[in-house]
Amino acid sequence: MGISKTGCSRSITKEDLDRSYKQGFMEGVKNIEMIKEEYFLKGIEASRTIKWEYESEEIERVKKEWLQR
Repeated sequence: MGISKTGCSRSITKEDLDRSYKQGFMEGVKNIEMIKEEYFLKGIEASRTIKWEYESEEIERVKKEWLQR
């Protein structure tokens, strides 16, 4: 933040806003990537429990479960 000559008052500069926006954007991207990885791993774990003769029913169950979130 910029500081006035008196040192008592602070003002937000365009650079401060740009820096905060970029930091927030990068954190958001990082979080999305973590979520995608988490669900990918959960999908792998879930696939291990599928009784393959009921594969289509299991896929439909997981789709419904996902859409309810």
